[in-house]
Amino acid sequence: MKAITIWQPWASLIACGTKKYETRGWPTKYRGPIAIHAASRDPRTLQQEVREALGGYAEYVGQNGVKLGQLDELPRGAIIATAELVNVWHIVYNPGTDVDVAKNIPIGAESLTTDKHAPDFGDYFVPTEQEMELGDWTPGRYAWELQNVTFLPEPIPIKGKQGLWNWDVLLLRHKGRDSWDRPVYEDETGKLWKDVEPRADDGPKLCSALYNAFDGEPDTPLEVMERYKDKAIVFMPKRDTWTW
Repeated sequence: MKAITIWQPWASLIACGTKKYETRGWPTKYRGPIAIHAASRDPRTLQQEVREALGGYAEYVGQNGVKLGQLDELPRGAIIATAELVNVWHIVYNPGTDVDVAKNIPIGAESLTTDKHAPDFGDYFVPTEQEMELGDWTPGRYAWELQNVTFLPEPIPIKGKQGLWNWDVLLLRHKGRDSWDRPVYEDETGKLWKDVEPRADDGPKLCSALYNAFDGEPDTPLEVMERYKDKAIVFMPKRDTWTW
């Protein structure tokens, strides 16, 4: 799974659903699942005016219902969320082709798509004041659009890296429920897994699907497979559990 390391508190601002765009000095052609890794850097090293500005978000509850929390208590050196990288936009002055509209827009972001038949060809948007405050929207940079952000229940400690890097994790994407109402997931190799005890108050009990069939019987328990020993498991968009 691809991952990106981000300083705190910006990593947690993404994780709690407050910040939807990660602004970077470089683009990427990658689209798909991405892990949000909080860097080890201590937020106390930030300039005082930056700390004061971002500290105002401590009690702010993001769209996913998660509160940011105090800056000095944020997790560091760990994966804290997963998301979908759905697009990368080029930050420009006066975006768009409509001059009457563009002259009233100081900063915007335009699509990088060059295919005239693509749905987002010629698209642009204007960032909100909040997004402007939480990112570096200098023209010439890029805005990475993140959707389906899922906050992990517990941070997963791991050392980060520069750029986009690979996180060795079992990524399970929800595919539905079989005829026995068991949640079915697919990993990045196309292998199907079933959670045979999907109780919300207990951990998953994953088994491979017999003959890799959606409605097949559970086969080998993940816990006895050596290749998956000690490997972190991430559900996307989240784990499906039974409710009573």
